[in-house]
Amino acid sequence: MTIILTPITIRFCIKRDILDYPGGRKVHKKAVPRIGGLAMYVSFLIAEIVGFSIYHNLLSELATELIGINLSLAVLVAGGIIDDIKQLKPGQKLFFQLAAAAITVAFGYQVRLLTIPFWGTVGLGSWGIPITMIWIVGLINAMNFLDGMDGLAAGVGFIISATFFASGLIFETEFPVIVACGLMGITAGFLKFNYPPASIFMGDSGSMMLGYLFAVISVIWPKSIATITMIVPIAALGVPLIESSITIIRRIFMRQSIYKADSLHIFHILRFLGLSETAILWLFYLISMLFSFVVIAILMPDRGLITALAAIFILIVFILLLKSSRKLY
Repeated sequence: MTIILTPITIRFCIKRDILDYPGGRKVHKKAVPRIGGLAMYVSFLIAEIVGFSIYHNLLSELATELIGINLSLAVLVAGGIIDDIKQLKPGQKLFFQLAAAAITVAFGYQVRLLTIPFWGTVGLGSWGIPITMIWIVGLINAMNFLDGMDGLAAGVGFIISATFFASGLIFETEFPVIVACGLMGITAGFLKFNYPPASIFMGDSGSMMLGYLFAVISVIWPKSIATITMIVPIAALGVPLIESSITIIRRIFMRQSIYKADSLHIFHILRFLGLSETAILWLFYLISMLFSFVVIAILMPDRGLITALAAIFILIVFILLLKSSRKLY
């Protein structure tokens, strides 16, 4: 569906002049359509309908939560599309994010248990509400910060989705499997058009949607596996969480707005140091895959194969860096 709907969205954007023009801190050379998130959203809704029609038992088990999730997603994507077209102020953008998080919590969806390393698993009680909202808004912005380079958010998003998909299969938890499978489909389909040079950008509507759904998947794990409920998602989301953490800390120290766009993200710095766009992109992909291996290693008793694969990927990263770096003049 994403492969079918994205070209339609491209033509719509061109006709309506919903384009991201080059200039300033932007590195693309021509105007590019920028509401790819709309095609991703509609495709995901179709995938969701198909998935829950097969696993219809979940509709009765999670009926209230699913209503809240879909209402929140609609609000968030609507805000993202408005931002992609009219450029919302940071406060307005945060309003849509908080509204989506609040709706989610209001429909009974929240973190109830938290695993603290070297301490154990603790019940959160009423603290679950603010922690859930912070987690949702945090991941929304983590993916939003990551979407600053062609193919980056879509490619890393696919790897994260595949990690959650594999984790859900290992624990036989149907909900994460369905949502992650849908996200694998839309990120893979969208990457066909977003890989450099991109013919469309997902925009805030797409990146915030990915962040929100990753937050949703990471929360709803059975209590029987509570000891890894936060370790697995944090490891799986390693790349966007590191990028967003560095960005937020840097902007706080520089006394800038957290939402103020700049050219000091990790991928911008790597470009300045001489790495090609393809090298940077695949470096992020490979690092994300390494985090994925960490998750599987946590879940699987036999870690020998995972360790070997991790070593191979580290070797590939170094080879890629050596071949793709270029001399600075």
